[in-house]
Amino acid sequence: MPYVTAPCTPYSRAPGRIDVTAGPPALSRWLFPLLAGALTAALTALLASGLVTFRGTGPWGDVIRVSGWLLFLLAPSTAVPAAILLAHRWLYSGLGVTGICVALLAGTAAAIVSLLSFAALS
Repeated sequence: MPYVTAPCTPYSRAPGRIDVTAGPPALSRWLFPLLAGALTAALTALLASGLVTFRGTGPWGDVIRVSGWLLFLLAPSTAVPAAILLAHRWLYSGLGVTGICVALLAGTAAAIVSLLSFAALS
């Protein structure tokens, strides 16, 4: 009968062959939602500030100004879809709860800064 090794012998060396450095670095998991959140919220707040300063008369002017103020409220939450899309396209992965929270915090900070700068200029 030929010599047969135990089935676990080839597999005992497998952990040494696995490369644990594969995948994106830890910084990119925080950096992409942070940048996407800040950029998207800042652009949304910029659009909102343009709508708020609309000087039209009549009911349509009021509707445009009110929609601008509502867009200021929605600016931080626009960061989440952008961060999810960015994580899907560049990291080839989903965005966890931590990434969503980072995107929301970055979006909130960017919206607050742009709202304060808008208030200081007007």
